[in-house]
Amino acid sequence: MDFGGAVNLRHLEIFRAVLASGSATKAARTVGISQPAVSRILARFERDMGITLFKREGGGLVPTPEALTLGEEVERACAGVDGLLRRAKGIREMGEGHLRVASIPSLANVTVPRILAALTRRHPGLRVTAEVRTTPGVLESAAAKQIDVGIVTQLGPVKGVEIETLAVTPSMAVLPRHHPLAARPVIRPEDLETVPFIPVCRRHQARQRIDEVLARAGVRPRRRIEVTTGALACALVAEGVGVSILSAMTIRDNLNDRIVVRPFAPEIRNEFGFAFPADRPRSRLTLAFVEGLREEFAAAEPWDLSA
Repeated sequence: MDFGGAVNLRHLEIFRAVLASGSATKAARTVGISQPAVSRILARFERDMGITLFKREGGGLVPTPEALTLGEEVERACAGVDGLLRRAKGIREMGEGHLRVASIPSLANVTVPRILAALTRRHPGLRVTAEVRTTPGVLESAAAKQIDVGIVTQLGPVKGVEIETLAVTPSMAVLPRHHPLAARPVIRPEDLETVPFIPVCRRHQARQRIDEVLARAGVRPRRRIEVTTGALACALVAEGVGVSILSAMTIRDNLNDRIVVRPFAPEIRNEFGFAFPADRPRSRLTLAFVEGLREEFAAAEPWDLSA
């Protein structure tokens, strides 16, 4: 039945109040308007419905069977509206919502969990989906609008993705604490000649840049174990397997008392960035995550991890 848009939430609220109280006067007190106003709105609601909803008996309003049946539908409708309003309030206050994040492995063990933990403490109703993917995988998810924000190391233009710079960090040398090279203030390519070396695998851009620097210096370290993550490289260094060259942020997240860190020269820069789905507004939750990660990087500078 088409009511021509005449029925509104106020009508439903008054109908519910009369149904619950059996009195226009009591309903008026409940909804905060006058008794005559309740009677007028209730009469109009009955006309719009085309149903007799109440009968006057003994100074009160007795619901008809049709009113009771309609009341069940009205309760469901109002419950839905109440839920909508609660959800809107939660979203407005960032107490609720769904944040979808994808991160490269180097930031996924410590840094990203720290930011997500802070967000969930501030907003207990927040739901988070967090993935660990390589930069191409993060970019693919962003282009397909499967995530709200991703963290990548490839900052060039990508179709369907908006890239923003997060930070630039230096690469540094990681050594076992009692390694002979630990006595040097700066590690250079020639220091790594014949030294057992733990590189990340070739698909990483950082590996490519390191290989280029070593090749220009004519240095060929003994590549003992090739790994997929910086965290694994740091763990192997701590076990005395060899040395590695990693992003300062990766090292900071995996620093322990069995390894030492030294600057590496010439400088190798690591660019981190955010990947957002193009042409899509960013939610307040997304912006809060981005701000938290920017603050985390800013707090880590300057990158002096030597000890």
